[in-house]
Amino acid sequence: MAKPDIEHITQDKIIEKIPLSKIDLDINNPRFGDGNFNEETTQTEVLNFIVDNFGVDDVLSSLSVNGYFSAEPLICKKKGERYVVLEGNRRLTAMLILSNDGRAAAHVERIKKYRELHKVHGVPNFDPVPAITFNEGENDRILLSYLGVRHIVSTKDWDSFAKAHWVHSTVDGDKLSVNDVSTMTGDSHQTIKKLLQGYHYVKQLENKKLFIPENSNKSGRGSNTKYPFSWVYTILGYKQIKDFLKLSDEVTNPNPIPDDSLENAALILKAMFGDRSKGKDSQVGDSRNLSQLASSVTSPEKVRYLKEGKHVKDIENLTKPVD
Repeated sequence: MAKPDIEHITQDKIIEKIPLSKIDLDINNPRFGDGNFNEETTQTEVLNFIVDNFGVDDVLSSLSVNGYFSAEPLICKKKGERYVVLEGNRRLTAMLILSNDGRAAAHVERIKKYRELHKVHGVPNFDPVPAITFNEGENDRILLSYLGVRHIVSTKDWDSFAKAHWVHSTVDGDKLSVNDVSTMTGDSHQTIKKLLQGYHYVKQLENKKLFIPENSNKSGRGSNTKYPFSWVYTILGYKQIKDFLKLSDEVTNPNPIPDDSLENAALILKAMFGDRSKGKDSQVGDSRNLSQLASSVTSPEKVRYLKEGKHVKDIENLTKPVD
């Protein structure tokens, strides 16, 4: 994807200095995955999740030695008297640890180590924090465009599930259309539509209790460690699979699988990821075998073997013509 110009976000904005104590981590950050947090989640829980899942030691080292670079302001939204960081959660976490903020109480060793390093280097400044702030409801379209470009086409982008979750939450709230998101991210390969369609497919099966992510035998990464989400939107790109599932072409449809194809849809997910609760292993070795899985739905004989739990490589060999 080509990276559009996003400098317009700062045209009418001044970089402010906000006290660190007034800034909160964002519990709705798509990078955290779907369903990990709710309104009862504490800031301490979010901070610990970021440290455990994304790491902050590299940021802590930089802050301790150099302080905060004003050229990389946080992006925040004002909520009452406080600010929620929409861009820069890892940086904020590192600053909370370095400042010995109460929200970082569980990280005693890190606090000690990096505060000593900070002192050795002359206590370079990071509080108050440079930030670009938005009021609630202000310039939502510009802000969403910036965040989309930043995380979907950036060199340090989100994982595929986080991207799909962000696209879903943006489109579902009628903040931007799918075409808007595709245009602003320079998407010429319909990746945005594929991500959204894959997200809806999985969520529909989860809601129907036909797919339980915790039972997957294949691990994912980043915001979704339970299964490799990239396999989902990749397999939906095969025409054989689309036909087998009678997949809806309307990518905003939250239920893209018709009722009479739900069993087939569950079969595909279990073939890819297995089912730990039933002792069923994956029938796909790795992502290179997805094309063989697509081929395994092209005849009743192959589908029968797939339902029996045979590996897709074995299905290919078993159904080769005799000659």
